[in-house]
Amino acid sequence: MEHLAELANQTLAFLKPHLVTAGGKFADQALAKAGADVEKLYGWLKSKLTRPTAATALEQATAAPNDDQNWDDLRQQLEILLKDESLRKELAALLPAGSRVRTTNQTMNQAGDGNAAAQVSGNRNSVNINR
Repeated sequence: MEHLAELANQTLAFLKPHLVTAGGKFADQALAKAGADVEKLYGWLKSKLTRPTAATALEQATAAPNDDQNWDDLRQQLEILLKDESLRKELAALLPAGSRVRTTNQTMNQAGDGNAAAQVSGNRNSVNINR
């Protein structure tokens, strides 16, 4: 199961540049020119975010895409929507494979003196700790 916040972030990260380019004007037309993937994703969001608060969040992000608060509001509404597993699967299928970003959360707790530690994520990493 995709983590709700991760899927919401991936969705908005894919969509936001296209809405910023549109500049809030004629967003539907601009998104249609951006390509089928973008248009399909935006259409899906419009069809699913129908509760008044959710629809307003999408409208505000579309109308004023440079306002980070609008994106935070939309992300919150999208996370509420994605509590439904079938909708998560639908949305994940709409995102192009290249737009999917994997994130890693790491936590380290150390106690005592003279400790050395490192954390890495990804491919072909190396760590050297010199003392």
